[in-house]
Amino acid sequence: WNKYNETHIAKSAAIDDIGGISAIWQLAFDGFKVINARYDVDVNYSFSKLSIDTDIAGGSKAKYQIISGYPKRYAEQLLSEQAKKIRHKILSAGANQIIFVIDENSKDDDRWHTGHSLQVENYQKPLEFMLKNKDYGLIFKPKNSRNLKNRLDKPTNQLLNDAIKTGKCILLDDLGIRDFTTSAPPMLAAMASDFCIHGHFGTAAFEAAFIGKPTILIDREGTPDHIFYDLFKEENIFPDWEMALQATEDYFSFEESRIKVGNWSRSIAEFDPFDDNLAAKRIGDHLTDVHEGFDKGLNKHESLERAAELYAKKWGSDKIIHGSH
Repeated sequence: WNKYNETHIAKSAAIDDIGGISAIWQLAFDGFKVINARYDVDVNYSFSKLSIDTDIAGGSKAKYQIISGYPKRYAEQLLSEQAKKIRHKILSAGANQIIFVIDENSKDDDRWHTGHSLQVENYQKPLEFMLKNKDYGLIFKPKNSRNLKNRLDKPTNQLLNDAIKTGKCILLDDLGIRDFTTSAPPMLAAMASDFCIHGHFGTAAFEAAFIGKPTILIDREGTPDHIFYDLFKEENIFPDWEMALQATEDYFSFEESRIKVGNWSRSIAEFDPFDDNLAAKRIGDHLTDVHEGFDKGLNKHESLERAAELYAKKWGSDKIIHGSH
């Protein structure tokens, strides 16, 4: 999955030298062409044609571009019971509505990532909102929980501790197998919530939108060329936390807002044309077909073409694009 450094290019070349097949799957959504996310592989598994077009515009190459859908959607059925427990805990503490706030991480040097000041706001603003509005509960899922305390300033850490003590705020901070990202998927928090806010333009918001949760985004970095602006109206994108939280209140207060705010229904097919929980299975089945081609004595090109024909027959010829190489 890691197309964000240079090593995968060398790996793909080495695989090609011995007649093997290199494949990569899309981990994150890039809303504009990103030159440091280029790939050069035999097979790329992509969420949708929208992502393929963005990749190609950025210089990526693949002999076979395969539209699989978003591969983590299967998690929904596995997270149901855990989500119910989280939701029950917050509601039992006195909340009536639960907001999920998505943290996109930060680094010390804000030239190469969002700086800590933006992440401080991601906690400070919703925490102050929750502590003033007793009806609301909060779920935070930091992308990196290991250094969260150091990334937040002292007053915001105190706000977070005070909110957790009320029982209406939960921090999903268990570390995952990579030892820097939290193990809880965004979908878990989304399932336990009523409304979701992503403080940036990030992929985690997809997991909330895909299960029908109203989800809004805040563009504090200022990225007017992002594809979200072409697909969404003003009800989904806000310039700052103040306007986003006002939209949140409106959502819970007015019927008209509940229809408009955070509604991704018109654009969801642009991000995943299948709109089902089978993307991971499609990727696995295609890889199996590739292996079976080798088992039948086919070379890499024959095996890839056979697998492509089987995929097109099952899922549609428009789900495979040949030769962006």
